[in-house]
Amino acid sequence: MKVSVCYITCGAHPRVQQTLQSLLSYTPPEHQIILLQNGMTLQYPIIRDVILLQTTERVGVAHARNLCIANAVGDIILWIDDDID
Repeated sequence: MKVSVCYITCGAHPRVQQTLQSLLSYTPPEHQIILLQNGMTLQYPIIRDVILLQTTERVGVAHARNLCIANAVGDIILWIDDDID
């Protein structure tokens, strides 16, 4: 079983870099990571294969999740949003 982990960020919370680093470090390599930069660009290093998506302007939750779904290949999708603190 493969998991697609979708991290949707608009840079809104002070621990985006810490969250991203943990996600990259602790997600087993056989699972997929999708990073949606919602209306912004992160300047953090990416240390493994990640599908990078970006919108030019901030989109709503449904639109953002649909972008991730369109790129997900996992049997399960795990959502991580940066507005959860």
